[in-house]
Amino acid sequence: MSTNSIPPLSPRGPYLAWCGTHSTVFAANATSIGLTSAKATAYAALLTSANKAVSEMEEAKSKYRATVVNAAEAMRNLSKSVNGTAELVRTIRAFADGTANPTAVLDLAQLDPIAPAGPVAAPNPVTNVTVGIDTTNGNIVLRWKASQPGAGTIYIIKRRVDSAGPWLYVGSAGADKTFVDATFTPGPDSVQYSITAQRSNLSSVATAVVVNFGTGGNGQQNVQNVKLAA
Repeated sequence: MSTNSIPPLSPRGPYLAWCGTHSTVFAANATSIGLTSAKATAYAALLTSANKAVSEMEEAKSKYRATVVNAAEAMRNLSKSVNGTAELVRTIRAFADGTANPTAVLDLAQLDPIAPAGPVAAPNPVTNVTVGIDTTNGNIVLRWKASQPGAGTIYIIKRRVDSAGPWLYVGSAGADKTFVDATFTPGPDSVQYSITAQRSNLSSVATAVVVNFGTGGNGQQNVQNVKLAA
């Protein structure tokens, strides 16, 4: 951009620099460029006022940033320093635990007793089970949904053929909620899977899915339909 062109009002720096340069030019050549000395002087006064206001604003912004940092540090100290809230409350609770009547001490300090930890809920059963066939290798792929309380849930998958015989453990899955059965041998008319969510020693109700097969024209087995079984 030519120095003869007025720059945009924002950012302020280039605009004020242009005004400063031209204020001097306007004052030195006022009558030759159609200005009166009074107008050139008034313009210089406006420039001085603008520079002062911007300078004061930048100073205020700098002070504000400093006060924000100071406030954040003061809050951290109030919360976590050796004489802060957390340490004092910890000290009071430790003292209360060593007395014959901890509740009376906590009441005096206006602190609530620590609620005993409730039992962890059993994981939820899985839902929305879908079954697919990996066309590259014929593996059966199970996917499902489940919203679990807490962490550490795994899913135990069992299988039985033609909805008969014992359930056999075939593997487990984690948070991806996907299981690939690479050990199933094609041949039976159907295969049934059972999926159970488990966390620690707690288990959900098992969800079962039956995969019914049919024979296509190319002799390959395909999933015809999938239904949830009780």
